[in-house]
Amino acid sequence: MSRSKVNWTQLLTLLLALAVLTVIVLSRRNEVQQTISRQTADVDMILPPHVADTVEKQVYADLPDIDITSWEYLLCNPAHNIGQYAPEVVQIESSTSYIDTRALEPFLNLLQGARAAGFSPHVYVGYRSYIMQSSQYNSVVADFESQGYSTLDAEKAAAEVSAAPGTSEHQTGLGLDLLDRYAESLSNYEMDENFLAWLDEHCTEYGFIKRYPENKISITGRYEPWHIRYVGTAAAEFMKLHDLCLEEFVNLY
Repeated sequence: MSRSKVNWTQLLTLLLALAVLTVIVLSRRNEVQQTISRQTADVDMILPPHVADTVEKQVYADLPDIDITSWEYLLCNPAHNIGQYAPEVVQIESSTSYIDTRALEPFLNLLQGARAAGFSPHVYVGYRSYIMQSSQYNSVVADFESQGYSTLDAEKAAAEVSAAPGTSEHQTGLGLDLLDRYAESLSNYEMDENFLAWLDEHCTEYGFIKRYPENKISITGRYEPWHIRYVGTAAAEFMKLHDLCLEEFVNLY
């Protein structure tokens, strides 16, 4: 009888120890995820991927007569991987950022317009190559694996904080993170609301759109008020008029 009691005591002690260990592991895993999110937030602030493969198709009488297969309408997101696409890029003024050569002049005009309005625009991130995105993404995957995640789980977790190679808008050379002033990191960075309002009002005049507006998260999977994308004036003005994101616009053709 005494030995039976001892065995039950040992079993209960073991179960309690396992429960405590489980809590510690889960807590640590959550801390790691939060840390990685903070470390990569200044590169790609991505919500859990849920990009819509298809969106509702409507008919518009004023739909621009364009070739949707042209370079400026290239769609890049988790549902549309562009592989190792590599446009010809050029340096933006004296910065360390680059842009597709075909979109340089419109962007320089946008910068001039912002400066004339009293702002000091700074390109935080411009073109990022497939190789650069691969390196960034693989680094995040490795961080998760080092904490005990399986490769599959690490890749899934990494996809929530860093775009997989071939799915980053920056690889098109047409998407840029434009801030109202210089910043080393977007962590705790607060955009000037006046600058955001100026971008909302005027970026389409130069052929750019706000790529990830707050009211389109259900389609794009992201909200990045600083990220603009070149699509040309005809498409940009149409999209603004009808409150469409790029996924919705491309789906019209």
